[in-house]
Amino acid sequence: MKASETTLRNLLEGTKQFQIPLFQRPYSWTKEKWETLWEDLIKLYSNEVEGSYFLGAIVTQSIPGTADGISPYLVID
Repeated sequence: MKASETTLRNLLEGTKQFQIPLFQRPYSWTKEKWETLWEDLIKLYSNEVEGSYFLGAIVTQSIPGTADGISPYLVID
């Protein structure tokens, strides 16, 4: 396992694809919770907010790449 710090822009840039496995889906948030997070992330991404935003740890597992160069990852936690 390798831990590393990254930025939101790097996490969301176009060469990565995050897939949520079926075992994670029952733990989904309510619409109110994910809308709040999404609004915060958009503000941070568009540089409307100064400073940093701590998401916490995101655990992913790399899976074989696709033909078009996209790197898929399973979101474990």
